Amino acid sequence: MTSIQHSSVSPAITPRRIQSGIGFPRIALTTIAVAFLTLFVIVPAANVFAQALSNGWQSYRDVFFPPPIDQARLAQIEARLDEINSLPLLKRRAFNDERRLLMREQSAILALPDSARQNWASVRLTLCIAAVVVPLNIFFGVAFAWSVTKFKFKGRSLLIAITELPFSVSPVVSGLIFVLLFGAQGFLADVAKSDRAVWLAPAIRALLWLPPLLLAGWSVLLASHAALVWFYPELKEREPFSLKVRRIVRWASLLVFAAIVIYAYTQPNPGWRWLLPTDWKWPDPTSLFWRGFSVEHWWPIGAARMNEGVIFTHLSIVLASIFVTFPFVARNLIPLMESQGAEAEHAALTLGAGGWYTFRRVTLPSIKWGLLYGAILCSARALGEFGAVSVVSGHLDANDTIPLRIEKIWQSYRTQPAFTVASLLAFTAVLTLVLKTFVEWMTRRTSSDDQKVARAAPGH
Repeated sequence: MTSIQHSSVSPAITPRRIQSGIGFPRIALTTIAVAFLTLFVIVPAANVFAQALSNGWQSYRDVFFPPPIDQARLAQIEARLDEINSLPLLKRRAFNDERRLLMREQSAILALPDSARQNWASVRLTLCIAAVVVPLNIFFGVAFAWSVTKFKFKGRSLLIAITELPFSVSPVVSGLIFVLLFGAQGFLADVAKSDRAVWLAPAIRALLWLPPLLLAGWSVLLASHAALVWFYPELKEREPFSLKVRRIVRWASLLVFAAIVIYAYTQPNPGWRWLLPTDWKWPDPTSLFWRGFSVEHWWPIGAARMNEGVIFTHLSIVLASIFVTFPFVARNLIPLMESQGAEAEHAALTLGAGGWYTFRRVTLPSIKWGLLYGAILCSARALGEFGAVSVVSGHLDANDTIPLRIEKIWQSYRTQPAFTVASLLAFTAVLTLVLKTFVEWMTRRTSSDDQKVARAAPGH
């Protein structure tokens, strides 16, 4: 007799079953997330454009492209004001309201072109600051990420932690750091007024020539490699700089630097006075012009205007912006380069490739999307930085970036122009979001392609 045993079999768990089991929590959490984003992100951003266009497109356009001054209306206002001012005092009081309205209209007519010029000046300065800050941060970020991910050394973890400092410090404190360093009563000013260890001042001052010497040595190496490739094309894919040429350039640079130090000690010792930041002079980048070569000057580019000092100048804005935006590139590249490892670089070096060739052909293609992602975030922060820039700018009109200009317009109770200028930053934020989404999509696509190639490789 056959016995039939019944076993309890649990039904199969399918994705549809899982989704139906968590349907209400999923809908509730999604609703909360969308409501939060709508209330705190989408509505404020949309309000910026709504307020900017509240008086119509013409008013929006007049903030940057004002109409020509109505000279006829201006002449009528001046004539009427002269007529009222010529009246006796007792009769003049009856026209105080009309006089106040005419003066307000006159100020509005005259202020519109000047305000537009200041708005455009803030836009140009902001773009120039970003054009300087972003390439420098790309260079320093790549160099920093390369050093901490491809090499192991003591203090590496501390060095990585220091990169988080700009994020953990308030932007206002970041600006104050530079004021306390380069200000008239700052640290360097105190050192410049000191008479301690004056004998060391010429050697320290000679160190300023070390970066140009290193740059010149690197230029010589590049020129020698280009000359070798020109005469011997078969050397193009080999080690670009021979060990002998490197040694020659290294010793030549050391000898030139030693000659500079000796020459510095043969001159009168100025002490530490040259460290006083208020005496530093540097050319205004907007006034550069080509003057050619001459016996009177060895550099062909001149400047019509020279700036003095660091604080309350464009240079201080650049320094503060670099400080607050430095981590963006490095933070995006460090995890990416650590996950990739150094096997590809080691393989390229083993096959005879040089350091520069390995970086261009192996490292850079693998980090290009992470580098672009960090550059986008760095650009957005450089364009919209307010706290640190506000401290080091001194609230001077010549140092107004777009955020500082928005604050001044808002404080003058001109709501629509303030939102009009702010719409530029809002548009930049939207553009940054679009570029960020595109880079993330390209990163996922590249990673997917690499996985498909790995699966298709022999042995998988």
